[in-house]
Amino acid sequence: GQQQQQQQQQQTPKMAMTKKASEKGRYIYSYQGRTIYEWSQTLDTISIYIITPPNVTGSQCLVTISPRRLKVGVRGWSQLYIDEALTDVVEVSESTWSWMDGELSIDLCKVARGRTWESPLEGKGGLDPVTREEVKKDMMLERFQEENPGFDFRNAEFNGGVPDARDFMGG
Repeated sequence: GQQQQQQQQQQTPKMAMTKKASEKGRYIYSYQGRTIYEWSQTLDTISIYIITPPNVTGSQCLVTISPRRLKVGVRGWSQLYIDEALTDVVEVSESTWSWMDGELSIDLCKVARGRTWESPLEGKGGLDPVTREEVKKDMMLERFQEENPGFDFRNAEFNGGVPDARDFMGG
């Protein structure tokens, strides 16, 4: 019964839960208690933030963005830090990366604008249902703001489930 259900919940891998990061709108993907990266999303972009080792500079970072794959490493290191399939397709020519003050920022441009991604990398963590609704709401408000520049939607509330910003009223 209920006790068995609680035990199953406790056995769920820690990485499956969405932890909010220090900065608003960012989520943490961690593995074995270590933060691998933080990430966020807007209507157009998935952003991944990685703290680089103290002795690594931006010119040493290697970032390869493909439509369905992301590779991140450091020049001279034999193993890549990330070599994973993306959750959805990105527009390579519009995607960028930069390094500043020890943080690598990767901005991936979504091909399917407005689609909510569960996580940037396939099978790596994911949004819990409550957070997923928050993200959908934020993206829907972003779309409303874009379509109605004179209005302020920051305190808007949705009744019931929030539609995906991509599918709402024909996209």
